[in-house]
Amino acid sequence: MKVKVIDDSMGSFKSSSAIKMMHESKDKSWIAITPYLDEIDVFKNPLSPKHKRDFLNLSKTIKFHEPSHIGWGKLKSLKELLVLKKNIATTHALFKYADKELIEIIKANNYTLVLDEVMEIIHPINIKTKDIKKLMNDGVISVDDIGVVSYNDGSEYYSRYEDVISTIKTGRVVSTGESFLLWCFPINALEAFSDIYILTYMFEHSLMKAYLDTFDVEYEYFSVDKESYSFKDYQKPDISKYKDLIDIIDSDNLNNIGESKFSLSFNWYNNKNNKNLLKILRTNLYNYYRYTTKCKSSDFLWTTFKDKRDKLQSNGYRSNKTFCSHNARATNIYVNRFVVAYLVNRFVNPTLVKWFKFKGVNIDQDNYALSEMVQWIFRSAIRNDKKITLYIPSKRMRGLLTNWLENS
Repeated sequence: MKVKVIDDSMGSFKSSSAIKMMHESKDKSWIAITPYLDEIDVFKNPLSPKHKRDFLNLSKTIKFHEPSHIGWGKLKSLKELLVLKKNIATTHALFKYADKELIEIIKANNYTLVLDEVMEIIHPINIKTKDIKKLMNDGVISVDDIGVVSYNDGSEYYSRYEDVISTIKTGRVVSTGESFLLWCFPINALEAFSDIYILTYMFEHSLMKAYLDTFDVEYEYFSVDKESYSFKDYQKPDISKYKDLIDIIDSDNLNNIGESKFSLSFNWYNNKNNKNLLKILRTNLYNYYRYTTKCKSSDFLWTTFKDKRDKLQSNGYRSNKTFCSHNARATNIYVNRFVVAYLVNRFVNPTLVKWFKFKGVNIDQDNYALSEMVQWIFRSAIRNDKKITLYIPSKRMRGLLTNWLENS
């Protein structure tokens, strides 16, 4: 397995160059994986007028197939297509269900993977520490020397833990002891490919990079040749032009709410003592939208943690068309939005930090937060080199972005 990381700035034609590479190939079998269903058609039909990829000058295209949701479902459909050695375009979500049979088919047919943006490869399982201890003390589960959690056949049955136990039986649950359980994407699913291309930006600070380091997977960095739409030796992207394209709101009235290091973090939003602060933040967002920028809803884009959206939305930006998930990547549907509000303060979940440290990999919280924020901001009009106005009430996040722009 050779891993090639195409690490270049947003809007640098990473996907377009990958599309050209795939459609001009004659002797490879491809699986292209993207975060969203809407983006699949770009890989399948790049010459369609709505995708505007004529500049690639493709003399021909190869056929990509999308797994269908019929019969036994998409996973079975995917396997059937892979057995026939068809080229596949699908989503991150489906690929996360890769099982032993699917992995063996991919390896047998010598597939190459194009991964559009890093995928979620590890996340906490929702179970309390006391319940983990009970399952371990009762001999239901155990953890081996490398942290893999196993179900012990013949042990006492607990119906209320059925979902957790079912996940453990897949062999994808890891831990460092009794305090937490994590779902972890199987590394052998990646090792089944002959080659892997990861299309992203700031890979160095992603959890997927930490994941590959954990399993001692080697990778090489490449950039995009914007004249030939191909990949070339890595050069650090020039982001200097963005300094003059991002107008960051500097207002004590709007920003004072974010002075603390952990203001607007996940825990801050969930702190019951911050109910009044949430009301202030809601007012600040409205004032930014209605009075500071005086923009129309069609020009506006904002985000917060998904389950807190209803606490902050107001007239003018209740619609799904104005809201973009805080972890969004690889979507271009908001490129006409030039008034933007980023109302989160990102941190890696402490349990993930603990697990990676246990495996000898350190997580840089600030650079992780910066990379996630930059990805989100570039869903907006700045992706097309258009000027945007940006509200970031978190002092920490605002400082990270300012330093990134100043040091470009």
